[in-house]
Amino acid sequence: MLRNTLWAALVVLLMVAPTLVYGQHMASGKWWRIPDVAKSLNLSDKEVQQLEEAFRHSRRRLIQLKGQVESEQFELENLMDSKSLDDDAVHKQYERLEKARSDLGTERFRFLLKVRKIVGYERFQGLVSLKKRHLRKQRRYRKQNGLTPME
Repeated sequence: MLRNTLWAALVVLLMVAPTLVYGQHMASGKWWRIPDVAKSLNLSDKEVQQLEEAFRHSRRRLIQLKGQVESEQFELENLMDSKSLDDDAVHKQYERLEKARSDLGTERFRFLLKVRKIVGYERFQGLVSLKKRHLRKQRRYRKQNGLTPME
């Protein structure tokens, strides 16, 4: 019985790990307020205002959805820690957790779409290039300073 529980816990951990790693590399914050970024993208005051509003709306929703993910994760952990393992309950809870994660990912994607609509194709490609350069710099810095590499 203990062996089955350990295997189930390992499977859950392996399924959760990619999501956690991906989440660590998501850009956060108001990048359009960084002077060099705003200048290189030539953002207008109206576009900055639109980005601010989209961010506020999305951020509220993301906070709620992150809380839901944490709550569902907590419930799954409780079921996994139970002395007697109820396979059906664990599977149903896992499905609720995955639904919450999916909703969170969908909201992140909605914000990305709003950004794309606000800045347009060319400047969005510029933003993608800036992000790639930033990640390369981070990796180089981490490697030079003996820090753990980013995935």
